[in-house]
Amino acid sequence: MYKEKLIIEWKHFSLEQNAYKIKSSKSEETSKPSTWEVWNEEDPTICRSLVSAIVSEGVRKQGTEIFDKFHLSLLTARHSESRRVSLQNFQELFAVANEVGVDLDKLKIDVTDDSIRGIIGKDHLKAESLGIFGTPTFVFEDGGVVFLKTFPPAAEDSVAEFEHFLEISKRSNIGEIKRPQPPWPKGALD
Repeated sequence: MYKEKLIIEWKHFSLEQNAYKIKSSKSEETSKPSTWEVWNEEDPTICRSLVSAIVSEGVRKQGTEIFDKFHLSLLTARHSESRRVSLQNFQELFAVANEVGVDLDKLKIDVTDDSIRGIIGKDHLKAESLGIFGTPTFVFEDGGVVFLKTFPPAAEDSVAEFEHFLEISKRSNIGEIKRPQPPWPKGALD
């Protein structure tokens, strides 16, 4: 139904960078300098998800179609209870890339390209300028920005729920909707 109309452009937003910024703005002690930026960290494996961002950008260099396959496969592998792929491990991410047909030799060269870190940083700073604080956040063509925290709906409900989300996201008078029963509404996981 939406396949031809819906264009998703995935961008980077570092929750680790955001948490650091919040901490440093409150003058809380951190082990990092005040100018620290996650995308410039010398050892990406010590960061929460910098390796996955670097690998994702390396895959994107091979084309949108292979990137979309990789991204879906990574999300599935990351959230699979039996697999739980690490976002900090190049080898695990290369394995996911290999499964969807990414040219691994090219990818291993591309992940060493420093311009990738610039893309990650630019995406994050753009997100900050839009007030983004978490993921997933949707940025619409009309400038609307909406954060949505949800579990995947049942397959038969997915289109209707997506349409409800689109409809409510258009309403500029709605600033926030929260359910106060942490972490989810009662019955959501039943």
